[in-house]
Amino acid sequence: MVVELNGQNAPYILADNPEFSAIERHLIEDEIDSVFILSDAILENNTSTAINGAAHFYRGLAEEALRQFGSAGSSYDQALELFRSANYKKGLAMAYAKSGDIKTLRENYKEAQSLYDQSIQYAIPLKLHEVLIDVYQKKAVTDNALQLSVDAILNLEKALQYAIKAKDYNQANNIINQISTNYHSIGELDSAIHYFHKGLELKSEMDDPDGLISDYSALGNLYRERGEYENAQVNLMEALNIAESEKDSFSITTIYAELGDIYAAQNIWDVSEDYYNKAIQIARLKNSRFMEANCFKKLGNIAQLQDKDTEAINFFESALASYTELNNKANIAEILVHLSQLYKNESQLEKARTLLQEALKSSVQTQDVMSQLSSQLALAEVEIKLGNSRKGISYAEDCLSAFKKMDDKENLGRVYFLLSEAYTRRGNYKKAYEYHQEFTAIKDSLQSIDRAEVVQKYDLLVTTKKKDEEIAQQNEQLRNQELELLRKNNQLLLLAGGLALLALLAALLFFIYNKNKQLNQQRIQVLKKDQEAQRLKAIIEGEEKERKRFARELHDGLGAVLGTVKMQISSIRHKFPVVESSDTYQKAESLIDDACRTVREVSHDLMPHVLEQQGLFPAIDEMCQNMVNHHGIQLDFIPFGNENDLGDVLKITIYRIVQELLKNIAKHAEAKEVIVQLTIEDNEVMLIVEDDGKGFDASKIKKGIGLDNIQSRTAYLDGTFEIDSVVDRGSTFTIQFPVTQN
Repeated sequence: MVVELNGQNAPYILADNPEFSAIERHLIEDEIDSVFILSDAILENNTSTAINGAAHFYRGLAEEALRQFGSAGSSYDQALELFRSANYKKGLAMAYAKSGDIKTLRENYKEAQSLYDQSIQYAIPLKLHEVLIDVYQKKAVTDNALQLSVDAILNLEKALQYAIKAKDYNQANNIINQISTNYHSIGELDSAIHYFHKGLELKSEMDDPDGLISDYSALGNLYRERGEYENAQVNLMEALNIAESEKDSFSITTIYAELGDIYAAQNIWDVSEDYYNKAIQIARLKNSRFMEANCFKKLGNIAQLQDKDTEAINFFESALASYTELNNKANIAEILVHLSQLYKNESQLEKARTLLQEALKSSVQTQDVMSQLSSQLALAEVEIKLGNSRKGISYAEDCLSAFKKMDDKENLGRVYFLLSEAYTRRGNYKKAYEYHQEFTAIKDSLQSIDRAEVVQKYDLLVTTKKKDEEIAQQNEQLRNQELELLRKNNQLLLLAGGLALLALLAALLFFIYNKNKQLNQQRIQVLKKDQEAQRLKAIIEGEEKERKRFARELHDGLGAVLGTVKMQISSIRHKFPVVESSDTYQKAESLIDDACRTVREVSHDLMPHVLEQQGLFPAIDEMCQNMVNHHGIQLDFIPFGNENDLGDVLKITIYRIVQELLKNIAKHAEAKEVIVQLTIEDNEVMLIVEDDGKGFDASKIKKGIGLDNIQSRTAYLDGTFEIDSVVDRGSTFTIQFPVTQN
């Protein structure tokens, strides 16, 4: 069996690499075939661990969209393995969440919760609010499946907190409704009512008429369950007013029927019948068979209670025809129970019992608590009428504790009545009397409102609209009179306005004077900043020119001399072979080789030819490989973006900064692994260098020439330089520049 997930269908888009912008666009537009083609192309041609992980992740999203859950699970597993290898935390947060979805869909709820918890651990520090909103809602789904109702509510409340932080009020509304429904299902009506009121405040701010109709209706029904008919009536009339202004015929029909329920519960039959008939008229116009059948069933109940058997039979037969067409077994069974009483025919009861048992089994499987209680209560009545008092009592007692917890007085009255009848049939008159007393008390409490007052309020609510229209007309007349007075007052105000204008001009002149003064001060600050930038530019450009000159001197001067010396020493070996076996000769030849290699390395460091000839990415990659070869450190270079967007000054600056940071790490950090990430995207360059070395206290470190050079180069190009380091936990250096061609 595959379950459906509630909660938002969040777009799991990494949005970290321009290479994936096309795939992400196809995903959002639901063009699944294109996602497969592009993902496979990347997997065939790319060697980057993080990029391959992202390709598997997006392939998994496409497979899940096609309900290929087994394939999607495998793709997410591969993505997780690659993301862990690359320590790509954003990818891990999303991939763990989607793996949890697959486990939930397969009903492996405990495994799903473990995966969701790991997603949350990565998502919280990264502030991935959309992911957190989604994952906490899905954790609530698994909690409900495991019958952990309290845990489900706690997770939904966490989802609500993040939705409010993200200002995602649509999600907040949805989550509030879920919390209210969960509280209702466990009988916590006070908490359910509290959250529905909270939802009303939010929906009023958002001007969400559909949401307001839904919440006012839900509150009306909750108050009706508690027997608070006046509050129920007020909330349903609020819902009705909004539905009528929105011309929402479906909601109007539903609310008419719910208002009919309120008056029926108080035995105010004429008002109740009026509302049910109004609902039937609209339901017929809109071809809403289910709503029409419900109202016929309720009219049948009213007629039966008033001993109008013929009318009751006609209403129930009309309801039965519609329910049969809709194959609604629970309601068919309920109608058969009533008809069996009216026709005095037990065969109808047998058929009703079979249908109710099927309805009960279905509600248990779908974990629909309210439908389950409704079926059990109806079965209790059927079993008692069939003479199976013991079974009837069992069903009724199962309902009794649930309705007590929910404080549902209306259904509690029905349970007490059935238990009284059952114990009477069994001859236990003491218990029958006790339950009848409970039934009488409940009935009295439900009907304690003065009926005349209720009818008067009903008439008042019906005529409110007309009175409001009359008041609106009177207000319009008053506004016209006020406009005439304003016209006369305006003539007097013109004179006062002229004087005020003169004062305003004086104030404006004073303001302009102060503003010019501030602008002059700002210009001075800008000039100072420009001078500092020119000074830094001169220093950096002079340093680069000196590096080039010195590199040429080393290569063309000292390098040539050392090459000549090596040739001369080699010629000695040919002229005097016996010298070759001498330790002194071998040592001299080795020293000359070392000197030549050192000159080449120094010259290359001062002015790398790879940077000029092949570009920034290959140059940094070669630098990283040299560090691996010389120091034995595991080093990964991860480039993103197009380096052609960078100017020459920015390229050499980035190269020098990486060179300086790697030199410091090799010299001081005692690191085993280093990651260099260079991202060029959205007119911005971000360089992140991370190591797992011994770290340091960033607040106490003394900046040397190397860090000062990095700071100067960064400031010259309007960039930022941040150091994040903790002792024994490694270091992270983050540099950001705006992209410029000059």
